[in-house]
Amino acid sequence: MTDQQDYIVITTDVATAARPTTTVTRTKAKPAAATPPGKTTIAALTDKGGVGKSTITRATIEVTRHHLTVPGSYRVLGMDGDSENGQLVAFLGDRDADGHLLPEQNPLTGIDYFDARSPRDRGVLLDMAEREEELLAFDLPGGSLSDFAELNENLRPRDLVDVHRENGRRFVVLLPISPLLASISSVLTAIAMFGPDADYLVVMNVSAGRTEDFVLWHEGITDRHGRHIGGKARAALEAAGGRVLLMPALAPGIYARIDAVGLAFTEALSSPLLPLSQRLSCRRWLHDWTEQLDTIADLLALPTGYSWTI
Repeated sequence: MTDQQDYIVITTDVATAARPTTTVTRTKAKPAAATPPGKTTIAALTDKGGVGKSTITRATIEVTRHHLTVPGSYRVLGMDGDSENGQLVAFLGDRDADGHLLPEQNPLTGIDYFDARSPRDRGVLLDMAEREEELLAFDLPGGSLSDFAELNENLRPRDLVDVHRENGRRFVVLLPISPLLASISSVLTAIAMFGPDADYLVVMNVSAGRTEDFVLWHEGITDRHGRHIGGKARAALEAAGGRVLLMPALAPGIYARIDAVGLAFTEALSSPLLPLSQRLSCRRWLHDWTEQLDTIADLLALPTGYSWTI
């Protein structure tokens, strides 16, 4: 969707010919350098479920909404692409006095939702490009990356990137990975789909394995037939200028208890439903995540002078 007009370069050679010759070259005009956007859209995607996508998105929304101090405003809009049954809605949605989810959600305090698997509903991803909030966070259904090969019958993923950029927003494709090849391969798929104008953020979920277990992400291995497997996705990410974060591990027993009693992570920090040791563990986990987010402050459009309160 970026409008790049053709222009013509005409050169005349008078030094090497009896009659001057003219060469006409048609090329593409280079777009003017853009001011770095002060707004960001993050779309969490994967072609494989169970790699921590919703946990990563949920934790990011919670700390930027509730534990970020900035000079001025920093608004975070959250949307769940798994309709009203998504994890973001379940844990972060607006509720009434009796604890029931409100049918109408304010996406700045709760979580709005849509069906990202429906070509008709996916249009909201383009419509939201005109929003003015500093951060838009979309949690899209596990295994839905292939659905985005076509947004609808007219538009493709690169159109989605273009419209956000044209409205002064970075478009960040967030790709959680586990040590398994199927999740790592999603990185190659996404880069091919969304193209060079998107920003790419791979998050290695160390709850699924220690950093040294991500061998297929790093150097790869040789199979019994002598074929090399792995390493290509990391190389493609580096060529695209992408970034890598580590999602720290929260002890599974603590995570299970937080989920079982229906707490948001920030609620767990002071909830009497958890013993002090578990509340402190959750605090340390979120603190470690904010340290990772510090390395992508530009991608999050965090203003100069921000700080965390956790």
